[in-house]
Amino acid sequence: MILFLMLLSVLNGYILYAQPVPAVFFIIISSLICHRRMKGKAFLLFHLGTTAIVAMAVFILPEKDSPAMVDTVTVTGYKYYRDGVAHTVTHEGGRYDLYMEEAVKLPVGAVCQGPFEVVVPEAQRNFIKKDDRMRMNVNGLDGRIYADSVDSSQCAAGPMTWGMHLAKMRDGYMEAVLGSTVYDYKFDILTLSVGNKSYITSELFDKLQKLGIYHLYVISGTHVAFITAILFYVLNRFRLDITLIKLLMIAALLVFLCLNFFSPSVFRAVFMTVTLLLVSFTRKKPYLSVISLSALVQIVINPWIVLHAGFQLSYITTFMIILSRHYWSGSGFFIQLLGITLIAEISTLVILLHQFNELSISGIVMNMIFVPIFTSVIFPMVILFNIMVFTHLPEVVDAGYAFVFGTLKDVITLIADGMDHRTSVGSLGPFWLILLSTLSYWMIRTLCLRQVRRFLMLSACFILSIFLIDRIPHDDFTVTMVDVGQGDAFVIEDHRNRSVLLIDTGGRYYYRDAGQMLSDQTILPYLKEAG
Repeated sequence: MILFLMLLSVLNGYILYAQPVPAVFFIIISSLICHRRMKGKAFLLFHLGTTAIVAMAVFILPEKDSPAMVDTVTVTGYKYYRDGVAHTVTHEGGRYDLYMEEAVKLPVGAVCQGPFEVVVPEAQRNFIKKDDRMRMNVNGLDGRIYADSVDSSQCAAGPMTWGMHLAKMRDGYMEAVLGSTVYDYKFDILTLSVGNKSYITSELFDKLQKLGIYHLYVISGTHVAFITAILFYVLNRFRLDITLIKLLMIAALLVFLCLNFFSPSVFRAVFMTVTLLLVSFTRKKPYLSVISLSALVQIVINPWIVLHAGFQLSYITTFMIILSRHYWSGSGFFIQLLGITLIAEISTLVILLHQFNELSISGIVMNMIFVPIFTSVIFPMVILFNIMVFTHLPEVVDAGYAFVFGTLKDVITLIADGMDHRTSVGSLGPFWLILLSTLSYWMIRTLCLRQVRRFLMLSACFILSIFLIDRIPHDDFTVTMVDVGQGDAFVIEDHRNRSVLLIDTGGRYYYRDAGQMLSDQTILPYLKEAG
């Protein structure tokens, strides 16, 4: 409980910096928890002091200051895309993405002579949350480098670190999968095996978000739990000693973590599982302390990680499931599945609204359908493929995989295109943030207590609140000029008739020819946050 309260103090500090009014509400709630649980003023003062210190630290948290040019770069790994490969490189402690026009793959560990121009996104001028510079900070990048080509004569072999050896091992695995089949399902295998989200096309990403099942296509706690269960079952069949089984599971999970480049959700799930396996030798299961410690460790490693949507969603879901687990321990399988799915969906509602300004209205139903499919069919197929790719992959099996994954995408497309699954919501102000957070908490509480009528009443209040946000116009018309990077676009809103006129959308590409549409960085985020 102490580690959990410490984590609340740190998170309150971040909220206090970004949203002072809601932060006061959350500080009061967490202070009441401290007073009830710790039974004294000392820890309460420590809690409030930590919140204030973190808020000041976030305020002075320095932006990454990157040089305009670097003379050398060291290749440390790769980022795979459907149409090519980008390199991750370093220079004097700075970390950059290197994009080249020519399809050249430099060896890991190569030290290449420049000079190279470093591109850093400009400061956000449209007052929107989707800030490319902030995303770069969250991902631990200091900038991006664009070059026509890098000749092999410019590069020489340098010393190899353990991270580079892991990158080579990951690259060898990905090359083996990519070369094993001509069907497109290989991209799904890699997405579900090593968390390479770049293989998810924008069309599929949009459909997965519509249905609220995007989390099934990225590596998360669900995947780690399944891998752990499979490992235990297989090792137990060999009748190994339980201590040896646990040690082998820990080693396998650590390798899996390294291959997934310390993704927030993977780190959280692996850290928790490994710690619980270690603690199991003492027959204790401090779930709350373990998950809190993993979050604090991640924040220490990268203070910007708190702003990452994956970090927020994975931890809030896990905490809510842990805190409510004893309400469902005696229920049947279907009731447990329904209850946990509902809690996971409800606990993330406010974060989804804040981060993405939209909700999937069919998310709960879709998860009830697709979670069992992924758990019983897709995940086992991924594990089996990873075994066959290094032994023998029969043609009939290859075709079968193409059929299953192709059918899965066809079904997802059919359902996603069959109806409008999303509702757009404007950015939450302090009042709505507090109200919706309170409603979410009471919905989870009444659900755990099986108070069905009260749960339905609170759900209706939440839905009504969603439709009221920014639905009451204060003016007849609003005209907004949006900076698109190469000029301006105009958004004219007729509030009385609920119609919007958009004039101009900006240039075609963002950052030279890197393939990102300008509208994805400016116009679309603004329209979403405007509701």
